Parts: sequence; structure tokens; C-alpha cells
Amino acid sequence: MYKGVLFDLNKEGIGASIQQLDDTFIISEIVAGGPVDKEGSINVGDKVIAISPNKTDSFIYVQSMSLVEVIKVIRGCETSPLSLMLERDDKSFTVDLAREAVSLK
Repeated sequence: MYKGVLFDLNKEGIGASIQQLDDTFIISEIVAGGPVDKEGSINVGDKVIAISPNKTDSFIYVQSMSLVEVIKVIRGCETSPLSLMLERDDKSFTVDLAREAVSLK
């Protein structure tokens, strides 16, 4: 089942939209100029496997979470770090980001 979430137009986050398809969370859009876009290694279609909300915390696996819960973990104070564990072509990789104010206009 497909689920989406509406974002406020201005938030601190990673500059990407995430959609849920059954128990899978997928990067569905990358905001130009946002942290994900600047970092450069995340693509639309990558699967979010786990999140470390402060980069030093243990990873939280997202499979049993709701879309709203995943978004709450990803959002945070501007400049605060986080790490994402992603999967593409059956290979996992980790990306470190810093949250920024992102405008979704």
C-alpha cells in the first residue's frame, strides 16, 4: 500500500521526500540545494533502511515504523547531524548529513 505525507513548506531536515510502499521507505524526491542534493550520493528510488538520528546513536531500523515516525526521526534542529543507511541495487551504504532549513515551495 502506498502512503505519502504532506510536509510543511519550511522545515529543518534533509531536503528529500520519502514515500512508504508497504514496509519500505523510498526517497521519492530530492530538493535542489538541500543537504541530500549537496551530498550527492543519494538517488531517487534509494530505500531507507535505518537512521542514526544524531550520527553517534545506534541505527534505528525503520521497517516496523510508520511514515510519520520516520519523518519525525529525520527532522531535527538545523545543523544537527544524522546518518542514513540506504539500499540501492541490493547493496547497503551509509551517508552522513547535517539537517538544514529546507523550503519545499
